[in-house]
Amino acid sequence: MKIQNVARFHSTNDRPPFKNRVGARAAPAAARKKRLVQIENPCCFAASGAAQYTPQGKPGRETPRVSDFFDMHSHLLPGFDDGASKSSESLEILYQAWQAGFRHVVATPHVMAGFYEHQRDEVEQAIAALAVETAVQTPGLRLYPGHEYYIDDHFMGWLAQGEIHPLGSGRHVLVELPLLKLPPMTKEIAFRVQIKGLTPILAHPERYNDVIRKPEVIHDLMASGFRMQLNLGSLAGMYGRKVRRTAEWMIKNRLVDFVGSDAHTPQQATEAFTDGLQVLTELVDPAELARLLIRNPRDVLFREETQ
Repeated sequence: MKIQNVARFHSTNDRPPFKNRVGARAAPAAARKKRLVQIENPCCFAASGAAQYTPQGKPGRETPRVSDFFDMHSHLLPGFDDGASKSSESLEILYQAWQAGFRHVVATPHVMAGFYEHQRDEVEQAIAALAVETAVQTPGLRLYPGHEYYIDDHFMGWLAQGEIHPLGSGRHVLVELPLLKLPPMTKEIAFRVQIKGLTPILAHPERYNDVIRKPEVIHDLMASGFRMQLNLGSLAGMYGRKVRRTAEWMIKNRLVDFVGSDAHTPQQATEAFTDGLQVLTELVDPAELARLLIRNPRDVLFREETQ
């Protein structure tokens, strides 16, 4: 199965990929360990002093609060991809998330063969280092490891070898397809992911040209096994009017499972966590807001069934 080259289709923001960011390392081990507390869930990191919502360390078991929000898609790890380039930018993105009521953020750096290649332990080390630095500025914030995999021939090879890592400690994997044209084998891709025991979450489907032209394509994608993650920035108009209209249509038709900031920079975080979140709260009732920002993400990260 041949999937077209990433360089022709990938576009997350104005900055092109930089190969010198491949496999960027986190802070020294001594700095990572300082005052670090690893929560019972091995894929959840919080700095010392962070509030624990339940005795089991699994948040969200009581009545949902605004501070229980989950951001399922972000590019805040410094130097890993075309997102944050230094830790000060990472901390600014996290602070804006925290101010908006998010207490759980999944770090999902791009994985693209030849452009961004890193191992799971590198992601976890970078998260651990950030967790230490966020102790005072964003108390109670938890960070989780993840990846945003670009689907190409390399991805299919990694999948066959069992080298694809899920979000948190669950069984869901965040994936991205070419924005300009969905591959003819898209449904087969979903099938191959699922037979490996994983569930594919399609990142920002409202941005794909095929979906913009014919939003009903979403039904076919969901029927093939994809779950849908929408960008808050799309609701803010960050990617243009057509993308915003498509995003609103998906929300109104309950075709969204998860929401994320997809923040690459502090500026994008500002738009996502202010205008984007405001539009979302205007479009849905409290129960649907809790489903998108609390219940579904929580269940995915902790390997539970979503509804």
